[in-house]
Amino acid sequence: FINRQDGRMRGTIEEGVWMEMNEIRKLRVEAGWIWKISPRSTVAWYEVEKSYGVYPSGVSETGVKSSYAGHIRSEGVGLLGLSWSPAKNVQFQFWEQYAENVFNTALFRSDWKVPVSPDVHLISGLMVVRQDALNDGGNPDPAKAYIRKGSRAQVFSGRAGAGIRKFEFTFNYTRILDDGRFLMPREWGREPFYTFMPRERNEGFADVHAVNVSAGASLLNGRLKPSLSYGHFYLPDVKDAKRNKYGMPAYRQLNAEVRYAFSGYLKGMALQFLMVYKGEMGETYGEYRYVFNKVNMLNWNVMVDYKF
Repeated sequence: FINRQDGRMRGTIEEGVWMEMNEIRKLRVEAGWIWKISPRSTVAWYEVEKSYGVYPSGVSETGVKSSYAGHIRSEGVGLLGLSWSPAKNVQFQFWEQYAENVFNTALFRSDWKVPVSPDVHLISGLMVVRQDALNDGGNPDPAKAYIRKGSRAQVFSGRAGAGIRKFEFTFNYTRILDDGRFLMPREWGREPFYTFMPRERNEGFADVHAVNVSAGASLLNGRLKPSLSYGHFYLPDVKDAKRNKYGMPAYRQLNAEVRYAFSGYLKGMALQFLMVYKGEMGETYGEYRYVFNKVNMLNWNVMVDYKF
């Protein structure tokens, strides 16, 4: 739930304490407490409670502009992770994220790769997420709370596919139930759903169906990685503030990406090309605020990273 995120010269960085234990065979235990966050594309450090709302915060469930920025009360974020690999191609994960005084999110994930032949394997994955508001959602004043008191969200995400030699193909599906918005501060990272595609998220929505297909390859000993993905994301109506925090219409998205990692004297340098097309599928009522920088757009990115 807290990660570097994608496609930025400076990713998200955290300050806190972290513990990792690998003494039990096939089991890794991770735990920590975070008290400061420096969101991606920034150089400033924020106490966790002040990191809420650094990025645009959308609207509240009543349809008015969210005003939780600068008004959240929280001591930090606690994380606990358990990763168990009973076999070479099987992994189970459980993660608990405790945003003190604001919300709690729990995740269970299982991933399988089943060999069929020396050149072919099957892929499957399942993810279940449960989120619950804590206390007053960060502030006793509902207008300044990050999450509505008593609210909850449930998410199911799945994957099925196959790998053939150096190529992999997957079909992915995510369902956010109509219990409540799934919320995750965008200042902290991106959601871990199988249907995630760079340059868009499904955070801030309820009652969502998302489906995509993805194909990728690992060539030249893993240094060249081309990929192609296409998805449909069925979101609530843009005027349904209770279920649509950012006024985003349903959309379709196509991503084409190529990553290349240099070797030899240029080892540590990586080149990435990303093209994203997003098309409108939902009603926008002729209002450009639901279109500009959201849908009916083509986005090109060329990025060079050097790590040393």
